[in-house]
Amino acid sequence: MLAHFIVALMVRDDVTEGLPSVKAMLGFYIGGMGHAARNFHADLMARMGYEEEARQVQELFLAGRHEEAVRAAPDAFTAEISQIGPRERIAERLDLWRDRPVTDLLILRRRTHGRYGLGRAQLIDAYGPLLSSHSFHRLS
Repeated sequence: MLAHFIVALMVRDDVTEGLPSVKAMLGFYIGGMGHAARNFHADLMARMGYEEEARQVQELFLAGRHEEAVRAAPDAFTAEISQIGPRERIAERLDLWRDRPVTDLLILRRRTHGRYGLGRAQLIDAYGPLLSSHSFHRLS
């Protein structure tokens, strides 16, 4: 079975520095994607042991309390599904993921002030050493 994941990959001194932007995405996906009774993202979060938190994020988001929904996404879950922190932590976690059903990681560049923060070559230069033992594709 193939499993493709979009992953937040941010080299930071501290994991908590990268959590807010990932939590913003989680608030939307867990809270607002899909039908209230059938949301793949909320269901996945529940299967990973965060059932009550998933329900809370979804309820807050659907009630129009989007900022509260974002804050309700647990830090532990957010850190578990992303690649944020020092290079050593990211490399270690990539090795752990190798034995999981994840077959592809899609790493996206973030736009800052209307421009991409890193060019394609800079992105590969910055993160390539972390991914060198893992196969990945360059998208043009």
